[in-house]
Amino acid sequence: MRARLLSICILLFVLVTPEPATAQRGPMPPSRDVAEMVSVCMSQELSESMTGTAWVEELTEGYRVVLPLRGDPIAHRNSLFPRPAENALAWIDLHRYDEPSRVPAGLVTWLRHEKFYSRRFRVEFLPQDPVYAVELGGFDWYTLGWMTVRCLDGAGASSNAVYSLRACAGQIACSVSSPRTTAVPRTPTPPPPTLLPPPRP
Repeated sequence: MRARLLSICILLFVLVTPEPATAQRGPMPPSRDVAEMVSVCMSQELSESMTGTAWVEELTEGYRVVLPLRGDPIAHRNSLFPRPAENALAWIDLHRYDEPSRVPAGLVTWLRHEKFYSRRFRVEFLPQDPVYAVELGGFDWYTLGWMTVRCLDGAGASSNAVYSLRACAGQIACSVSSPRTTAVPRTPTPPPPTLLPPPRP
């Protein structure tokens, strides 16, 4: 009897467990769309550090996301990774390679789970995905490196759809949305309505 109940529980678990997020993955968005989404992401995440929204410029091969950074002389003196003392521009050049073998030699691979920074690096995703070569220019700010990778992931070029969802584990409300994968927000179940006694006649 106990073995039968265990078999039923396993069957129910298999039926209700959703497919891995990687099964929902579609093709990576076009290069221009990815650049635009990175510019929007940067504008939102760094809004207090910028004088306006970021914009995209087309390069001979690839796209450039330009960031108008807001100067902060106090933070420039006191912060470990300071913004510029005066208003300055920084930019992110994004070069996409559908064939990883064509990526220029000498670029270090960005390490997502380690303290890492470089002005020129490559970002890898799923094995069948393109590889991005990234070059940072203008004002040298440590924050721009990891934020670029974060925005690329959010733009649908995540290293793994499951990797993006894993950051939500244990949170009450969390949603991850991109052109390639969508997670349904997890919200607490509302309490049942309170039943009031009927009015006395």
